[in-house]
Amino acid sequence: MNKVLILNLQTKKSFDDVGGKKAIEKMGVSVAGLYDYSTDKLTLHEEENINSLIEELLSSSLIVGINLKRFSYRVLSAFSENDFNKFASLDILEYLKKKLSFKPTYEGLFNGTLGIKKILRNETYIPRLFKQGKIDEIRAYCEDNIYDLKKLYDFGRKKSHIFYSDNSGQRWKISVNW
Repeated sequence: MNKVLILNLQTKKSFDDVGGKKAIEKMGVSVAGLYDYSTDKLTLHEEENINSLIEELLSSSLIVGINLKRFSYRVLSAFSENDFNKFASLDILEYLKKKLSFKPTYEGLFNGTLGIKKILRNETYIPRLFKQGKIDEIRAYCEDNIYDLKKLYDFGRKKSHIFYSDNSGQRWKISVNW
């Protein structure tokens, strides 16, 4: 089985809503997106059908994402007894933090590698949209994140490196093996 998935997850609640980062499991899922390389399809899941997302994750050979282990898997743990940390995963931020002497920013990876001016919304942005009933906006945001993450992952896979731009505008080449 060679089923590589890209995961992006947006929550219903902010850290403030649930009492801080120690309660990530209480944040809920507004929209979660999965891109499946084996079918070349993106699916979006809301909390009401989170079980189908979890079934897809269970059938994967690799899950790719950003901040999977410290965030996405903790959110999903509220919906499943599975230990997602045992799944074959490429958490891009964790991978790069181990290679570098610092934790790269989300924005720096996308700008450096793809020239995309990606803005990481503050942690209240999506929950605010959810409270306003703007699910279509959250779905579009999640879909954009998935496709941008796919471009970053594909770039690194094909070229065995990516780039990082820091706040001063300096661009760094980082070798990757994924």
